[in-house]
Amino acid sequence: MSELITFFPRRESGVSIQIAILILLLGASGLGLWQANQAGFGFVFYFFLLPALLTVIVAPLLVYQLYALLTANYTLEQDGMRLRWGMRGEDIPVDQILWVRMRSEYSGNLPRPFLSLPGAVLGVRRLSKTQDVEYMADRVHDLVLVATQRKIFAISPSDPAQFLFAYQRLAEKGSISPLAPRSVYPSFFFSDFWSDQTARWLLLLGSLWMLVFLAVTAALIPGLGLVSLHIELARVTKDAVPAVRLLILPVINAVLFAADLVLGVLFYRRAENRVLSYILWLTSLVVGMLFVAALVFILRAQ
Repeated sequence: MSELITFFPRRESGVSIQIAILILLLGASGLGLWQANQAGFGFVFYFFLLPALLTVIVAPLLVYQLYALLTANYTLEQDGMRLRWGMRGEDIPVDQILWVRMRSEYSGNLPRPFLSLPGAVLGVRRLSKTQDVEYMADRVHDLVLVATQRKIFAISPSDPAQFLFAYQRLAEKGSISPLAPRSVYPSFFFSDFWSDQTARWLLLLGSLWMLVFLAVTAALIPGLGLVSLHIELARVTKDAVPAVRLLILPVINAVLFAADLVLGVLFYRRAENRVLSYILWLTSLVVGMLFVAALVFILRAQ
């Protein structure tokens, strides 16, 4: 049986910084929604909504990067090398590895990656017509380069010297049956995901409901003038405010939908957890319907 030696990237600083960014983003989103509810009509209102809209776009990416860092590893064996970073995976047969060395020992020019965040140094850059460099690292320094005919992989084991020593020792033992070459990209996962009718329809309906809710609310606002968000049981309205504040409802719904989407995708990767994904996505659809019901109740009470 082939000996396996697994190395991990340095996670502490990357995890801490990414969680801090996520908390700040969520905090700014919550504060912005609260301030938007206090603001009057105009530029200030939309300014306070901006953090929430930014959260819908950026937070899912941050959560994925955090998940990828926590699951990343580099495995050495006599038959080759396995690189894992989130949903990205690369199995390199030992007979396809041209050389392995530190970045400081490489005399050529390596273009910097597109994404360079602590804990997420990722991206593919072109070196020549026949070769690219792909970053699967947590940092930009102390990188180990693994060269094949078509690509150089820039990785960041926590102990580069030990990684190089282990690779050299295993390579000297030789291999009778090299690994089968294999490349896995996140797009493969979403291709499988899209073939699942239940998942596809739940997310399509949830996305459509979210967008229609936002569009209809925005279309209704110009003809409403003032509305009251304070409604008593006897349907007595108080404290009229500009109708533009109704946009807070679809924005909150979008933030919750994005959270359910990300958590559902993380659960979906394991077949035994897919029921939890379906429940989350169905819940987001039901919550969207409740927000619409709240909007209808507010409008009918005016």
